[in-house]
Amino acid sequence: MLIGAAFAPLVLPVTASRAGADNLDLGSGPAINVRDHGALGDGQSDDTDAIHRAFSTSGGGGTVYFPPGTYRYNGPGIDSPPSPSIFGASALSAKVLLGSDSYFLRRASFLENLVLSGLTFEGGKGVISHTYSGVNVAGQFLVQNCQFHDYTECAISTDSSDMPYWRIANCIFNAQNTVDTIGIALSPGTDQCVIESCSFIRNRIHIKARRGNNFHIARCDLLQFSTENSGGPRVAVWVVPDSIAVNAGTGLTVTGCKFGNENLLPGDMRILYADERGGNSNGTRYPELDADSTSYVAGQNIAFNAIYGTGSDSHPIIYSTTPNVRALHVHSNALEGGQPSYVVEFRTPPSNPDRITANSVFGPFIGGSATENSLPFPASNVEGLAYWDDPQGLQQRANTIRNWTSGSSASFRELLAEGVAAFVSDRAVTKSVADAFGGADAVQFTMHGATSTLSHSLAVPFVAGMPMWVEFDVASPSDGTAASKFFVSVGDGASNYHWRRCIEVPSADMGWVSYAFAFTPRTTGQTTTNVVFAATGESEVGQTVNIGRPRVYQSNERQLGGRRPFVADAATNEGEALILVNELRNKLIELGLVSGRITKIS
Repeated sequence: MLIGAAFAPLVLPVTASRAGADNLDLGSGPAINVRDHGALGDGQSDDTDAIHRAFSTSGGGGTVYFPPGTYRYNGPGIDSPPSPSIFGASALSAKVLLGSDSYFLRRASFLENLVLSGLTFEGGKGVISHTYSGVNVAGQFLVQNCQFHDYTECAISTDSSDMPYWRIANCIFNAQNTVDTIGIALSPGTDQCVIESCSFIRNRIHIKARRGNNFHIARCDLLQFSTENSGGPRVAVWVVPDSIAVNAGTGLTVTGCKFGNENLLPGDMRILYADERGGNSNGTRYPELDADSTSYVAGQNIAFNAIYGTGSDSHPIIYSTTPNVRALHVHSNALEGGQPSYVVEFRTPPSNPDRITANSVFGPFIGGSATENSLPFPASNVEGLAYWDDPQGLQQRANTIRNWTSGSSASFRELLAEGVAAFVSDRAVTKSVADAFGGADAVQFTMHGATSTLSHSLAVPFVAGMPMWVEFDVASPSDGTAASKFFVSVGDGASNYHWRRCIEVPSADMGWVSYAFAFTPRTTGQTTTNVVFAATGESEVGQTVNIGRPRVYQSNERQLGGRRPFVADAATNEGEALILVNELRNKLIELGLVSGRITKIS
C-alpha cells in the first residue's frame, strides 16, 4: 500500500464534519470514526468494544480515525485487519489509555502493511506486538508523530525472522521505568528499517536490533530521565550479534544522534554488542552480560553523533561481549563533558585480534568546548585494535595505532639488524647485486620451487599496538626471466601471518622501486618471527627478482632513509662518499635539474 514517497508524513483532508464525528476521505472511501461505533473518548468510559467494532468494520485495511479525546482500551490487542491504518487527530489531542495487561495492536499472523500516526498512548504493556515468527517481507510499516508513555514491556516489538521496511519517525518513547522496559525491538531482517528524529527518554533498552543489517538510526535523542538501573545496565542501542559473519549487522548506521549524560550511571552503555537471555518475545529478552558471545558483528558505521560523558565516570562508546567484531568504523563524533574510556571495550579480549578485528577504523574525533579534556583516549582494552584516522595527531598514545600524521619517534625500535645478504634462501638461489645506491645491500632472488623463500628472523620481537614498517626496494633482473610478482610477509611460522602483501615486480625500465608498508600488529611477536620474501606459486618457478635494502622497524612515523650510508661516515670513507654523491646525481636527474648525461662517479 505504501510505495515511493509514502514515508513522507501523511495529511488527512477533512471533507466534512458533524457533531461527534469527522468524516475523513483518504481517496479510497471515508475513514471509520471510532465515535461512530460507540467510543466516547471522555477518559472515563471503557471504549474497548467500540474500538474493536471500528476495526472489524474496517475489514482488511480500512482507515480507523480517533478524533480529539481520551479513549480507554482494556482489550488483549487488535488483531483483525492485516493492513491496519490508524490515525489520530494529533498526539496532542488524541490519547489512548491502555489497560495494564494490554497491547493496542497484537498480531500473531502475517502483517501486510501498517500506518500509525498522530496518537498518544499511555500505560499498557506496549502498543505494537507482532509475534509472528515467520518471514514477513511485505509492504511497509510506518509509525510517525506518536507518543508512547508508561508502558511496562516494549512499545514496539517484532518477532519475524525477516521484516524489513519499518519507518519510525518523530515519536517519543518514555517507559514506566528503566528496569525492565524496551522502547523498540526489531527482528533480524531490518533492511532499510529507519528510526529517525525520535526521543528516547526512559527505558532499560532504548533500541534493540537483532543483527541490524542495513538498519539506520538517525537524529535521535538517547537520554535517561531516571536514576534507576537496578535491573542492569541501561543501553541506548543494543545490537544482537549473529551466529555467522555474513549478514552480521552489515550496513547498520548510527548518525546524528545525541548520547546524553543525563543521569548516566556506572555500567550504563551507549552501544552494546551482546547475546540475549531467555524471554517470551523479542521485546522481553534482555542482554546476556555474564558470558562471552561467540557470534559476529560486522560492517557498522557510528558517525557524526554527539557523545556526552561525565567528569567522574567514563564509559566506552561500544561495549562488546563478543571478540568477533569486524569492519567497524567509528568516526567524526563530537565528544563533550568527559572522554570515553575506550572506543570499544571487550568483556574478554580476543585471543587473536589480528584475524577477527579486521578493517576497523576509528576517528577522527572532535573535542567539545574543552578539547584538552576530551582527547586523547585509548582505542580499546585490546592493544592495536584498529587503525586511527587522526589527522591532527591528537590520539598519540602507547596503545593507539596507526596515526596519519607524525608524532614523537621516541619509541623507534629497529627490528631487522642485517641486510639482505644475511637472509637465508630455501628452494631458491641468490647472488649479490648492487643496490639502488650502488652499495652491496641487494640480491638476485631466483625461485626454484612453488614455495621458494628468502627469509630472516627479526632481531627482537615486536610489540603489539605500535605501527610497524616494512620497507624494501624491488627491480627486474638484468639477466634471467623476470618474475611478475612475489609475496612479502611478517609471520610466526609457515602460515601464521601478522601481515602479508603481494608485490608486482616493476618493469625493467623503471629501475629500482622503493616500497614502504605500515601495519599495526595486534599481538606481540615471537622470538622466531621472520620477514619473508616468497614465491606465489608454481608460476614463479625459475623466475627472478632483485630485492634490496630491506628494513623493518616500529615507530609512530616513517623513518626516512632506510639502510644507507650516513654523512658522518662519508667524511672519512671514500666509498661511502661516492655513494652519497651518486645518490645526489640520481635525484637531480630525477627532478630534471641536470642532464642525464652526467656520468656516474666511480
